[in-house]
Amino acid sequence: MTVGIVVVSHSRALAEAAVALAGEMLQDGRGPIEIAAGLDDGGFGTDAIAISEAVARADQGDGVVVLMDMGSAVLSAELALEMVDDDVRERVVLTPAPLVEGLVLASVSAAGGASAAAVAAEAGDALEAKAVHLDPSPSSAPSSTPAPAPQPADTAPSGDDERGSFIVAMPHGLHARPAAQLVRALQGLDAEVRLRNVTLDGPEVSAASLSKVATLGALHGHEVAVRARGAGAAEALRRVLALAEDGFGEAGPPPATVDVEEQPAAHGPIPASPGIGIGPVRVARRAAVTVPDARPGTPDEQRGRLDEARTRARDQLQGVRGTAAREIGEAEAAIFDAQVLLLDDPDLLADTAVRLDGGADAARAWADALDEVERGSRPPRTSTCAPAPPTCATCGTGCCAPSAAPPPTTRSRTPRRTGSSSPTT
Repeated sequence: MTVGIVVVSHSRALAEAAVALAGEMLQDGRGPIEIAAGLDDGGFGTDAIAISEAVARADQGDGVVVLMDMGSAVLSAELALEMVDDDVRERVVLTPAPLVEGLVLASVSAAGGASAAAVAAEAGDALEAKAVHLDPSPSSAPSSTPAPAPQPADTAPSGDDERGSFIVAMPHGLHARPAAQLVRALQGLDAEVRLRNVTLDGPEVSAASLSKVATLGALHGHEVAVRARGAGAAEALRRVLALAEDGFGEAGPPPATVDVEEQPAAHGPIPASPGIGIGPVRVARRAAVTVPDARPGTPDEQRGRLDEARTRARDQLQGVRGTAAREIGEAEAAIFDAQVLLLDDPDLLADTAVRLDGGADAARAWADALDEVERGSRPPRTSTCAPAPPTCATCGTGCCAPSAAPPPTTRSRTPRRTGSSSPTT
């Protein structure tokens, strides 16, 4: 964790409690989080000098994100920036994120190695999960920044932002594999990148989070707006538009539209193209996913179990990916990259950590957090996408569901399952 965090509050007790809560989300403690809260006499208030000193302590060269509670805390933080060295000031981001929820997400994101801009973006989205839970309508999800108007496909700077848009060319939309390519392409850049589905008039989401990108619901032909800010904004936009122009490596003719609600209850064949095909029939059946029984333990013990399960799942997925790459090709095997990336998704880990601190069992907390992602990323009922495969409650993927149907005997474009079992916590 190299990006420092400073908590500015009128109350020392409030700041210490918030930092203690955030520290529970991290395996190795709280990381470089500094507090500048309250007055020397123990009263309520903020001190610009104390804030500037906290910023200096938190700065390790990769930037500092400052969270403030309200009112004069913002003014004091702005004044504090005038007191630090110029090179430090350039690396500091003041975020309007809510103090407690924002600190939790910022801590998890920083621990994952995100840039200061990315940490600030994650913190700014901190209220989204709560807003969607209380009012799941698309308009209820807040965004740390206003949604941009549709922009032409070519790059067009606007103020401090770099903006552009692209049309989704992939037959199955911006699903897990291209979404993972997008998230990986932006890692390491000092830029905050936001995406919005213009066609559905949806809210902006962070491009640094695979679980957030999945909520775009971007299908074939949809327009997606891109907005980037920061020192690496131009390069970030270039990478996104280059990936889109290449169709994320899988552009092709759009598939026939299938209304999933009108399919017969029996798992009969669905015509896919004219002509007659002869060969063995393999019927894919939805596998039942069983969440392991709850095991007693403190939140720290549950967190340890979850980390162990994620490690085992990651090892299994990488083994499956290697087999798939050898047997059916690198392009098809890349689908497992998205599943590995999801294991370290900052938003998913933050949601799970909150559930663990609320007393939930590790397996149940992870399964419920994945259910939230699935509900948020579910496409319209009439779509060009096939029904989603079952999701393993422990590793978050469909590759290790225990009762999956056997692979077809003919060559398939879908990676074959290799018999890996679901890791249990």
